[in-house]
Amino acid sequence: MLNQKLRRGAAAALAGVLMLGAAACGDSDTKSTGGSGSPEMSVLTGGEPRSMNCAVVSAFDQMVSTAFVERLAPTDDDFQPTKDGLVDEWEQTAPTEWRLRAREGVTFSNGEEWNAEALKFSLDTLRTTEGSVTAFFQPFTEVTVEDASHVKVATAEPTTAVPALLAFGCGFPPAYYQEVGAEGFGQKPIGTGPYVMETWDSGQQVTAVANGAYWGGTPKLKKLTWKFVPDQTTRVNLLTGDGGDVALDVPVERIAEIEGAGFEIRESETGNQQNIQMNAESGQLASVELRKAVAMAIDRDAIVEAIFQNGAGATATSKFFPGVYGTTTESDFSFDEAAAKDLVKSAGGGKLTLHYTVGRYPKDQDVAEAVAGMLTNVGFDVERVPMDGSEFFAKKSDPGFDGLWIAAGAAVLPHPDVLVGAFLGSRPAKDYCSGDSYDAAGKAGLAAGSPEELSTIYSEMEDQVLNKDVCFAPLYVAKGLTGAREGVEIRRGYDTLIDYRTLGWK
Repeated sequence: MLNQKLRRGAAAALAGVLMLGAAACGDSDTKSTGGSGSPEMSVLTGGEPRSMNCAVVSAFDQMVSTAFVERLAPTDDDFQPTKDGLVDEWEQTAPTEWRLRAREGVTFSNGEEWNAEALKFSLDTLRTTEGSVTAFFQPFTEVTVEDASHVKVATAEPTTAVPALLAFGCGFPPAYYQEVGAEGFGQKPIGTGPYVMETWDSGQQVTAVANGAYWGGTPKLKKLTWKFVPDQTTRVNLLTGDGGDVALDVPVERIAEIEGAGFEIRESETGNQQNIQMNAESGQLASVELRKAVAMAIDRDAIVEAIFQNGAGATATSKFFPGVYGTTTESDFSFDEAAAKDLVKSAGGGKLTLHYTVGRYPKDQDVAEAVAGMLTNVGFDVERVPMDGSEFFAKKSDPGFDGLWIAAGAAVLPHPDVLVGAFLGSRPAKDYCSGDSYDAAGKAGLAAGSPEELSTIYSEMEDQVLNKDVCFAPLYVAKGLTGAREGVEIRRGYDTLIDYRTLGWK
């Protein structure tokens, strides 16, 4: 039975969202120009990117930019890197050496050539630019141009994860990037993708036009517009009110309404796993007993049942690594309100600052209200700090962050090292779980020569995170729910990003 705090928290948050949506219904008179056979399409998305520079921002900020600045190696439906992208061949020539080939016949939209020099520049930029992805590319120690098409990549330790990293990296035009710098590129990106950015109206929308010289063939659309609509209810109102053709991450409780209005729901599997992330090093949760209390205070099954319509929009999880990675460990700390109360009481109580996004992830505000209620139930004094996505990730990158953060530990590249690089050991800019054991296990995992060896290494690391250091409390894996006008052809990968090579009208 759902406890009363959860009911009140979720209901209050939902009521607030509905009020926002009703107030914003007037925006739905912005008519879509799309429709089957149209050369245009508009996409309603919740989060405006902080930057279009994929060396600086996390994957969730790349929903728009990958239309312009392509990944080096796209992933298939099984979330495996393919050779259909900017790097079309790779080979491990020694335990600490790889040979990569830049696809021939590709140019950036400003006319610069994509070649080995551009590939080297891109990899060097990814591993040296301060930002959300730097840690992932730290295994690269040197990139050397061999000829017009090939580069040699040296790694600090033996690793089999280079193809997975290529699936997260992107291609930069050297001359333009050096002219405008990392920040300038983030505002006016130039890439090899199927579309070219036309305008960026901050807080409103981004427009793009087809790249007539796209190496992958003629883009399916002549014009593409992304409208930034943080509130989920408003996104649905705009979609069904003819204000858009596609709405990303629609609320699960409005599926029937969307379908009843003649639109379709496209469901996709994602690695968008939401966790409670805790600073185990200092501050409010330096005590492992209090971190255990947090883990046992959360009834993740009740959250999924009440907020995600009995699992229609998400699946509860007790793991740190998303299921695609094949690990076997789960959290030992299931929901136990009485035990959590005892731990908080024995510690003399505790003040917690709960940070969370509004409109960044599906039902994020509702979930945060439910979590706050559950933590209050076991004796914590909870301060709520709601933020928009840009503010949230900027502050979350502060090495001195404190308290709790509800955010994704997402499978944004096809190797579990993505979460090690982001959160564990000495590589991240912020402290979640640190210690030499994570660095050693991370090196071993990168060198794993078989799926079985990889699973064993990362399962042991998962046990350390969840059951010994207790610096993460897993919540649920969100499903990708996309509302679309009939006739839209759209593919969203396991990383939730749209494949702009195929986006269009059937």
